[in-house]
Amino acid sequence: MVKGYYVAAFGGPEVMVWESLDLGDLAPGDVRVRVGASGINFAETRMRAGDYSGQELPFVMGMEVAGTIESVGAGVTGFREGDRVFGRVRGAHAEVVDCDPDHLMLLPDNLSFAQGAAIPVGWLTAWHALYTVGRMKVLFRSVFLRLLPLLRVT
Repeated sequence: MVKGYYVAAFGGPEVMVWESLDLGDLAPGDVRVRVGASGINFAETRMRAGDYSGQELPFVMGMEVAGTIESVGAGVTGFREGDRVFGRVRGAHAEVVDCDPDHLMLLPDNLSFAQGAAIPVGWLTAWHALYTVGRMKVLFRSVFLRLLPLLRVT
């Protein structure tokens, strides 16, 4: 058994309970990640309060994860046990979480788990702002990608 922040009723922080979770067998096509860090976002406060569109009870808190793959489900390619990964997954505020590998990326060696867990939602928000709202075109994307190496993590 692993533990995670389980929410059975909407409300304030007091409804988050650190309790045992039964993950069961790993589903084909998923990977199981030992959580090294998980990100905290404003949307999670709305989920917990019950005013985030489509959030159903019960659920495990968390939307961003960074950690180490413990096991790989049947049919998964591109990842193996021991890989350091980060990505977006519901239920990340736990010791272990099952993930769709399409929402994971390998975590570069120069980034910590805390840094990796801070990326996914912010990155997706920026992408949405650029492409969906701002209607970024290929030319702008090309310029943006050329500037990206100048943004280095130290």
